[in-house]
Amino acid sequence: HSRCILWRAELAGSATNDPGMQGRCPSWIVHVQDENAAQEVLPLDVEPGSSYYRAWTRSRHPHDALAVSRRCLDAVLGGQKGYSHEYRCIDRNGELRWLSENVRIQVLAAGRWRLFGVTTDVSEGRRAAGSLRASEERVSLFMEHLPGLAFIKDDAGRYIFMNRACEEWLGLEVRQWLLKSGTELHDQELADQFAASEALVRASGRAL
Repeated sequence: HSRCILWRAELAGSATNDPGMQGRCPSWIVHVQDENAAQEVLPLDVEPGSSYYRAWTRSRHPHDALAVSRRCLDAVLGGQKGYSHEYRCIDRNGELRWLSENVRIQVLAAGRWRLFGVTTDVSEGRRAAGSLRASEERVSLFMEHLPGLAFIKDDAGRYIFMNRACEEWLGLEVRQWLLKSGTELHDQELADQFAASEALVRASGRAL
């Protein structure tokens, strides 16, 4: 009942003069375990007399299609036991989907292999990661251009971030303050004030 596409493939090699194919050019016979279950993961229009796998290969994003084939051939012809990768497909509604694929490779004989693949939809995670990166970039830009002084310290009291205004106030560049403590950057009186304030915040758990 897992939401995934299960597939297996039989590959057979034949001689070729293309040095980039390492002397073999596998022919494919691919079987999708349950096409109805696959449609729940990646809905596609399957033409009459065709198969889900054919529709699946056509759905691959044009920028990823060649890389998908190359990744598989490199693993098979390179003697690997398996491989993992992610790529994009476009479903029947025109929506871009990110798929994550884990494949195991079994050697049947010289020039013959069997592959077992498990493919899942990771689009939501990809979108969440993209939103997180965009949010982090916005926060970083806000902090960097904030006219007030802004800095971040780690648990040991060392500076790990200063915005531009803070650097200008201290007259320091990043190489001069990064991972330095207050006692290394400020006079003793100011360093003691910072240390006392930070100790109070840690002890009370409240902003100051």
